[in-house]
Amino acid sequence: MNKIFLVIVLMLTFAACKKDECQTCTKTIGGFSGNITAEVREVCDESQATKLEASSEGTTVWVCE
Repeated sequence: MNKIFLVIVLMLTFAACKKDECQTCTKTIGGFSGNITAEVREVCDESQATKLEASSEGTTVWVCE
């Protein structure tokens, strides 16, 4: 019983650590009057954040922090 409890605690600990690695990605659209925030996402996968930033084009820009 103690081993099962230990495994569950370890899994929850690693899941909590993974959550800390999430980034907030913001999509802005620029124009004459400044930038307008079009969308905000919480992304926990580094490759997905990189893809969003790479998809920026023209005045539409993704920034992940």
